[in-house]
Amino acid sequence: MEITVEMIKESLKDPYCHYNGYNVHVENHRILTVISGCDLTVSKWIKHVSKTNNDSASSSSKKSLIVGVSTDKQCISGSKSSENYSPYNILQLCVGSHCLIYHLPHPECYYTCKSLRDFFSNPKVIAVGVNIKPVAKQLEKEFEIKFEKVIDVHELAVKKIGQELLDLNLSKFDLDNMAKALLGKHMDVVRPEEKAEWSSNTPYCMYYEYHEQVKLATVDAYLCFLMGWELLYDADESIKRLVLGLAARSGVE
Repeated sequence: MEITVEMIKESLKDPYCHYNGYNVHVENHRILTVISGCDLTVSKWIKHVSKTNNDSASSSSKKSLIVGVSTDKQCISGSKSSENYSPYNILQLCVGSHCLIYHLPHPECYYTCKSLRDFFSNPKVIAVGVNIKPVAKQLEKEFEIKFEKVIDVHELAVKKIGQELLDLNLSKFDLDNMAKALLGKHMDVVRPEEKAEWSSNTPYCMYYEYHEQVKLATVDAYLCFLMGWELLYDADESIKRLVLGLAARSGVE
């Protein structure tokens, strides 16, 4: 899978919304990625994806809004205590062609964006991810983000595709393996041997060109979105064959 990323220089010109913008191309699909910790920016992003979903011609998409969710760890320069307070402090969201990389605030210093909390408390919003349930619990505990509807890709695959998958122990499949199984071989993601770290000196935005981090963060959330869409709306026998074939080759028991 070919992935390219380029920073949108004009994204820094808005004096009220603090964010960086990127164009991330996953093969022929373009994703507009916004990275920010600014409440106003997050609110605008949520308003836009919600309106886009409501304006969609697809009746199925009007019933609910699928959001791919993943997390990452950020290293805040010059603050050792902040580095260790949580297993993750970056929240990655994707809805179709739009991705938000949200810099979570320190729970002891800042309130989490109200628009984000209201967004996930909406029963029409479905948060989809790999092993997402413990993540959701942690986010509720530390950041007061309560997910009204959370779906784990592993559990959804078993329920949607067939009971025979219970014997495959899909819990052993990480994000990349699940994506290969459900979406096909073309979703291979090449990851660096050593993970590149985020860093920042501001709670509002990361004013740096972290192309590798942005690329992988966008792809992770995008894959979760695609798998959720496939399983909730488009699952068929071809997906079942892909999962069974991958399990056989991987020796998953």
